[in-house]
Amino acid sequence: MNKKVQYQINTIKDKIVIYNDTIQTLIEKRNSIIANDNNDTNNTNNTNNTNDTNKIKELQNLKTSLELEQQILKKNISNISNEIKQYENYLESLNLMHLNNINNEDNIYKEELSRIEEQKANIIEENKKNLELAYIDKQNLYNNIELIKNELNIQNNKISQIQIISHSNRKNILDDLHQKKKDKLIIQQSINTYKDNEIFSFNQITTLENSNDQIIDFKTNIINSNYNIETDDTKLLNYYNEYNIDINLSINEKITILDKIFNDNENKIKLIKLKYKKQKNRNDMTIKDIIDIDNYNKNNRIKILGYKDQFKIEKEIRNNLENILNNMTNNFNTFDDIIIGNINNDFLNMNNELENDILRSYSRLNIMKNRIIDNFNNETENKKQLIENNKNKLLDLHNQFNNIIVELENVKTNTKNTNIIINEITNIDNEIEKYQSIILQMSNDIEKLKN
Repeated sequence: MNKKVQYQINTIKDKIVIYNDTIQTLIEKRNSIIANDNNDTNNTNNTNNTNDTNKIKELQNLKTSLELEQQILKKNISNISNEIKQYENYLESLNLMHLNNINNEDNIYKEELSRIEEQKANIIEENKKNLELAYIDKQNLYNNIELIKNELNIQNNKISQIQIISHSNRKNILDDLHQKKKDKLIIQQSINTYKDNEIFSFNQITTLENSNDQIIDFKTNIINSNYNIETDDTKLLNYYNEYNIDINLSINEKITILDKIFNDNENKIKLIKLKYKKQKNRNDMTIKDIIDIDNYNKNNRIKILGYKDQFKIEKEIRNNLENILNNMTNNFNTFDDIIIGNINNDFLNMNNELENDILRSYSRLNIMKNRIIDNFNNETENKKQLIENNKNKLLDLHNQFNNIIVELENVKTNTKNTNIIINEITNIDNEIEKYQSIILQMSNDIEKLKN
């Protein structure tokens, strides 16, 4: 082997030593990087590459998991925020509903008071009508008492006549004829008085019914005039004057006034008819009694009776008249206490009941208001508590969300750093492979030179 070749071989060997040193330096650098990354200096090259790859996958999986959790948290944050907004909106509407409920109860109370006041006015008017009719009954009773007194006077005269006749038959016959005439006149006068009382009631009913017929005609003319239908203006003006209605009122106001007058008349007609029927029954019975007594007297006068029999009969009739008079007088004397008193007591009882209705309405108003306020306070407190709970949840979710952001940043940083290390190790491995390839080539060159 010549020196030149030997020199070349030695030169190559020196380079191989240098490259081996370089490879060793790169290996130490690589191991140092791996040691810093894994805190483990015993990993082999393949193991380190596998660990780095697994670490990248773990970081990617962790990143995906965190991002998914982040999306879920975003959705939960949005849902809870919406719930809080809904509760806050509900609280605003709850205040409005609360005020409406209070106002509704106040309006119900006012309507109830208005109804009670209207009923009070009605019972006052009804009491007035009842008293008026009662005083008419009292006057009729007074008139009937006077009639019975007259009948009693007639009967006393008859008894006196019988006593006189017993002493003078002829005088008795003459006086009896005169008395018959007087009795007939008195009986007819009594019947006429009863009939007059009936006619008075009947005329009242007729007057009220005619008034209602006029009211219907008046309303018809008002409506026709309002719709420009031909009407008798003079007749219409007379109606306005008769019923004292302001012509300038609206049609509804006019109709309302006329309806009230019409209804009042109908109520009066019903009451008068009821009283008329009762009074007529009493009058019919009384007239029948008078006629029966008169017929009885006529029939008995035809018979020839002895003094004692006639005296006994007339005395019994007088006793009956006295009993009737006593009953009527007693009814008249107690009329104010019993009849008028009952009417006034009924009025006071109904009025007291309406006063109690006012107290009950006020009590109900307070109960309902307190119930509404309690429900409002409970519902408000409940919704405020839900809002507070959701705000706490929201705060916790925000904290979790921020923690995930921090974790994601750490994952991104770790992934970036791991990629840098992988790239750095890959570059070192490439360098080592390069020098190993050069050394292999140089070793082949040496073998060739030796040969």
